[in-house]
Amino acid sequence: PTSPASMNNLSVTSKSKSAALSAERLLQEMRNEPTGRLQPDVISYSAVISAYATCLDQPHGLERANDLLHELEDLAVREHLESSSRGRDARRYETRSIGVGGGRHPY
Repeated sequence: PTSPASMNNLSVTSKSKSAALSAERLLQEMRNEPTGRLQPDVISYSAVISAYATCLDQPHGLERANDLLHELEDLAVREHLESSSRGRDARRYETRSIGVGGGRHPY
């Protein structure tokens, strides 16, 4: 079974396209893991990007590495926006709950 540790310890020593494809399959397994506990991180993506960037099947390898880099960037932006939104919601709730803006301040 795939685990975050095994994926992040992935060392692709072969420069073949099949090694890069195998690394990407592991990444896909992590993305599709049903419980959501096994999500790929920057290290996971870096291992696969590196496998494609160094494989001997060029220019396909570089193109796929670039695609995966853009995917990682998109995930980072989405995560940032979601966390920013959660932070705004929490601040709005906190502001309402302590009575700021017309109510009596609890302190």
